[in-house]
Amino acid sequence: MPILVVILASIVSYNTLAAPITMLEPGTNYNFVNEVEYILDDTHKLTIEDIRKRKNWTPITSVNINFSLITDTLWLNLKVKAKQDGDWYLKTPYPLLDYYSNFSFINNQPLDPIHTGDKLPFNSRLIRHPYYVFPYKLKENDLLDIYLKVNTKGAAEVPLHFLEKKSYKLEERLRTFLLGWMNGILVVMMLYNFSIYFFIKQKIYLTYVFNVGFYIMGTAMYNGTAFQHLWPNKPDLNEYLYPTFLACYHFFNILFIVMILNTNNRNKFIKYYFMVILIATFSLIPLSFILPYEIIIPIEVIIALILNFSAFLLGAFYSIKGERIAQFFTIAWGLYILGLLIANLRVLGILQANWFTLYVYQIGAFIQVSVLSIALAQRIEKQRQQSINTLNKYKNLYNTSLSGQFTLNKRGVIIDANPAFTKMLDYDNTEEILNRSKENHREYFHENESTPKSIFKNMYEKGYIIDLEVQLKNKNGELIWFSVSVKSVRNNKGDIISYQGSAINIQERKQNEENKKRAMRERMLAMEHLVVGICHEINTPLGVSKTAISQLKDDFKFLTDSFENNELTKSIFSQRLEFEYEAIEIINNNLEKINQLISEFKEVSVLQKGYKYQESSINIILEEIELVLSKMIGKENVIIICEENIPFKGYPRAITDMLTNLYTNSVIHGFEEQEGVIKILASTDKDSITIKVKDNGIGIDSRRIRDIFNPFYTSKRGNKGSIGLGLFQVFNIVTQILDGNIEVENTHPGVEFTITFPVSITRVEDRGGQKEEHNLKLIN
Repeated sequence: MPILVVILASIVSYNTLAAPITMLEPGTNYNFVNEVEYILDDTHKLTIEDIRKRKNWTPITSVNINFSLITDTLWLNLKVKAKQDGDWYLKTPYPLLDYYSNFSFINNQPLDPIHTGDKLPFNSRLIRHPYYVFPYKLKENDLLDIYLKVNTKGAAEVPLHFLEKKSYKLEERLRTFLLGWMNGILVVMMLYNFSIYFFIKQKIYLTYVFNVGFYIMGTAMYNGTAFQHLWPNKPDLNEYLYPTFLACYHFFNILFIVMILNTNNRNKFIKYYFMVILIATFSLIPLSFILPYEIIIPIEVIIALILNFSAFLLGAFYSIKGERIAQFFTIAWGLYILGLLIANLRVLGILQANWFTLYVYQIGAFIQVSVLSIALAQRIEKQRQQSINTLNKYKNLYNTSLSGQFTLNKRGVIIDANPAFTKMLDYDNTEEILNRSKENHREYFHENESTPKSIFKNMYEKGYIIDLEVQLKNKNGELIWFSVSVKSVRNNKGDIISYQGSAINIQERKQNEENKKRAMRERMLAMEHLVVGICHEINTPLGVSKTAISQLKDDFKFLTDSFENNELTKSIFSQRLEFEYEAIEIINNNLEKINQLISEFKEVSVLQKGYKYQESSINIILEEIELVLSKMIGKENVIIICEENIPFKGYPRAITDMLTNLYTNSVIHGFEEQEGVIKILASTDKDSITIKVKDNGIGIDSRRIRDIFNPFYTSKRGNKGSIGLGLFQVFNIVTQILDGNIEVENTHPGVEFTITFPVSITRVEDRGGQKEEHNLKLIN
């Protein structure tokens, strides 16, 4: 951890002498420590004028400028003298300073003071850089006197690097290259592991993605690049976001450790030990919003130390036992801790400061993340081997499965199929279906060429299709509905080598779905006709009644006004009473008509008629209807042909009403000037009864034949009280009471209705699973 470097570095110090003025040698880079003097201001009131007058400066004797967590204002003084003309830069590569001010004097002449820090907007910096960089243009023998003022809640670490322009630019190119290279690879690893999670849905890969993501953000906040690019005008976020992102990184770090080392399935001590660490790191997230910065950061450092060393020891223990994933993990964590150790030794002055020791922590963390990615890849390989073993183990299930199983090559050709799939497509054996697939593997699909193209495109691009409903051709060319699922099989390199698929015959299900859709459409259409018809039929008498009532109101007002004005005469009163009586008669007649219409509407609901369930025979029913019809149109005009002794169990009266309505329809719509003849033929076929009703009328307009069973459809509205409910009632009787179906076709001359229903009908109230759809066939 970078903060760990700060805290450990403040522990060790050495006594050295301070040099008041440093001569700047061309081509030399300076890391100032012992050349610097300091003053701690506990009053926080000293100004630059006060500081320049002070004589009690204390030289820094440690190996770096690090005062750890202090509450005083820190003043630093540095004096340098140029041997020749040149451009120099003072760089402080530690961006976590709240307030940082620079007061500089060249030959005792003040330069403009610079006030910056991560508590001020980023544009307060003279040079746009995540670190603090102050430029100086010095001439030969110029004396540069620098005073630095630091106020911060975190560690007061102020590294001072003094570089020539050429060295500064070279170092910047190196820093930019390293950060871009490492972060770029880390982002690629994130995307790669997220794609794995997207396909296999294992949480460890998503945890790894969050782990790397919070590491990138935490590092960006520590080195100042997040402040520079993401929220340059909101410096207050720095104090809250850094400990929060650090806490999130620790949490996903331990969560990843728990998953990859499988601690929950170890002994109880390991399980609960890491569970406690997991809870502790999770609690850091809300605490980072509550506790002050100077308190939460040391807590996070201590927990991070416990977490990292515990994880390393556990990984080493199981590495010795031969667990391959634990070995990768131990290597990764060992390199990470090694980088942390080298960084601390550099800060303590034991190792020389150079680009390697400066960035070794980031390099160690980068290698750690990379090796962990390899460990996850090893996990995938292990799971693949387990899948192959499982596939071999259940090979027999493939051959004996009741569902169709098949294998396709990369081109979509069937290269293997189990007996169930072969049988589904009506082939005699597997070889027959394989040979036909080699000739033209697209031949199995529906004639629409886009169907196979779309299927194979999805397989090639995604590697799988799930529960796709498609029509396939069997051996005889018949189309059958199947639900097909296909998944790719890959080799060690990740290349697709084949596709494994399964198919389920859903022909019956699709047929039922289509029947339900058709029934729903017919039901909604019938409902629409019914509502429109009711409104239309009632609207006329209701409108007439409303007009008559309006007239009554006018007459009543006229009589009242005439009476009050003493203008009411006997003749006027008598005349108005006559008008009002006529209006009342009109209202009464139309209300009677509405009442009659409502009575007829009630007849639409055949279920409310109270038909009696009993045993009878079709012969008896037809004899009764013959007597009725003979009296109406003459015996010679009624022809009834019926097989002998057709037993029937159900609702005989419903059949009588149905035939009566069909007769009435023929009389009103079929017979015009010619003499009408009605023929009724009845027959049976074991479990069903068929009745045909045929007339010799004018027939039905072929363009309207599909509408005749709709409510309120009639070609002669108003003729003999016709409102178009007769055939609608016939349809309801056939489908709801007789549980049958009805067909109609023009026979030239005349029209023929064919009604089919069971010999024994289940009681209506006992039909718990009564089918929703009914067959209606119109033949033109």
